[in-house]
Amino acid sequence: MMRAGLLTISSTLGRQEEAGKRFHKEGLTLLTECGVPLHDLGVVSSLEGMSRVQSAIREVNPLIVLVATGGTSRLIRRICGAARGLVVLWGLPTHNSLPSCLEALSTIRERGGVRLVHGGVNQRAVEKVAFYIRLVEASERLHGARLG
Repeated sequence: MMRAGLLTISSTLGRQEEAGKRFHKEGLTLLTECGVPLHDLGVVSSLEGMSRVQSAIREVNPLIVLVATGGTSRLIRRICGAARGLVVLWGLPTHNSLPSCLEALSTIRERGGVRLVHGGVNQRAVEKVAFYIRLVEASERLHGARLG
């Protein structure tokens, strides 16, 4: 069974990379405490940095993309194009994260398999993200199972 993966993306402007690292650590901690088996893909801030995680993106399902800052819609589109399973975009209410998610979503709708969770790095948002992870796990367990 494939494991979920957490990838955080941020812009390279100003202190946004620092914010990305902080949000990633907080999100990873909350998801782990929630009992979700997770592959940590780290933080990516550029298309060049994406090459480091390209193969791992294809091996996780679902891929949780914590969008830490704005200015990342192009990177979101590229990541969604590389993913093979469900992608959950986790848009934060700060740092122009949600506008980047929405801009990317407007062009990747035809891909299908992309969901948006909006909320801070807190227990409520983690429960929404965990729902999608458990949904994929249940689907994989049922795949090929005989019913009846």
